[in-house]
Amino acid sequence: MRINTLTYPGFWKLAAQHADQGTQEVLRSILKPLFIKSLQRLIPEVIAKDLIPPHAGVRAQALQSDGKLVDDF
Repeated sequence: MRINTLTYPGFWKLAAQHADQGTQEVLRSILKPLFIKSLQRLIPEVIAKDLIPPHAGVRAQALQSDGKLVDDF
């Protein structure tokens, strides 16, 4: 994470608004069993051997200083 992200007020407002979901996303990305469990809610047959390591993807998102996302579509 870059320093200008950490010093931007909109980042902290957005993070506070979505702290629970953000925490869950981080945990699922670190702990494979949690990720598999969340997948099994959609596809019960999925097991650990079905998964292959992905390449990371990044999607930029414009953010206002009040923490609101800018519709960029």
